[in-house]
Amino acid sequence: MTLNFEIIDNVSQISPTEWDMLTDNEIFGSHAFLNALEVSKSVGEGTGWQSAHLVAYDNKDIVGVMPLWVKSHSYGEYVFDHAFADAYERSGLDYYPKLLAAAPFTPVNGKRIFAKNDKIRDELLEASLNIAKQNGFSSMHVNFATDTPNENWLERHNIQYHFYNREYETFDDLLNALSSSKRKNIRKERAQVAATDLNIKTKIGVDITQTDWDCFWECYQDTGARKWGTPYLTRRFFDEISSTMAKKIVMFVAYEDEKPIACALNFREENRLIGRYWGCLAEYKFLHLELCYYQAIDFAILHKIPLIEAGAQGEHKIARGYEPVITKSYHSFIHPEFHKVIDRFIRQERSGIAAYLEDARAHLPYKKETS
Repeated sequence: MTLNFEIIDNVSQISPTEWDMLTDNEIFGSHAFLNALEVSKSVGEGTGWQSAHLVAYDNKDIVGVMPLWVKSHSYGEYVFDHAFADAYERSGLDYYPKLLAAAPFTPVNGKRIFAKNDKIRDELLEASLNIAKQNGFSSMHVNFATDTPNENWLERHNIQYHFYNREYETFDDLLNALSSSKRKNIRKERAQVAATDLNIKTKIGVDITQTDWDCFWECYQDTGARKWGTPYLTRRFFDEISSTMAKKIVMFVAYEDEKPIACALNFREENRLIGRYWGCLAEYKFLHLELCYYQAIDFAILHKIPLIEAGAQGEHKIARGYEPVITKSYHSFIHPEFHKVIDRFIRQERSGIAAYLEDARAHLPYKKETS
């Protein structure tokens, strides 16, 4: 079988049916998610995220797709490579543009290459590297990947905090698995929120009202302005996913006198709940923990979802039962000497992360017999 490859600058050039036959129900590789990014202009001209999706054909049949982005900066990736860019600049070389396989603005683990078999997958990966070489890009990157490239790629590690639902029937079952001090602390935090006049509701899909989305957008803008300076996603992006991806969306909303004042947005796949964005318009102690972590755990237990991914960073998650895990990204640098230098750096970095992981796991709140 000889494959032909095409680069498309918009996922709408492929039908949703053809695209999603390959993406195995992964939300952040789906046609709906990528199309929402593109039509909302959250990516595209002027954003530093230019679509260059790679499509593999066997005759006229689409047999593989790889969402790709030409990047002119490193914002919104959550795999930090500014030191690499600085090193290139000091050597008189350009680090940007670079080529990236990732879910934009989304530090969520998943497949980055979608193909009918491993051979097609490997050819897509090799074709992406050739695109970087032929266009004079500095490098090719595959972020938060669960599909592993070959040994010629540099494997970089990072830490996230995930919650594993060990077949708990109730939240109290989880608490009973924790040490006494941690159990008391969580009960205290939840009780303080429960003692307020707030009414917390779980909204799924079409049950999320326009008023809820308006509140969420205001919260997102406020949080984004404080974290990144400018929010990455546009309002139209959320309008798009509220209609095209409604069944995949779970929102925890806190109401004050019938008015929403805080929201946490999650995406739901069959076997995991993915926490993405949160914000509040009024300050209540422990409300962040309640909406982002405890409500998510309640939901996972109720719906028997085995895993919660709660996004990047946050050591405070450990005390709430979220466990440190290794995430992986893969990198290839076209300049051979830089590839060697960065390889040495990444190996040292991995050693430090492994030591941190061991230390972090020692602080897990679970009783010894359940940890």
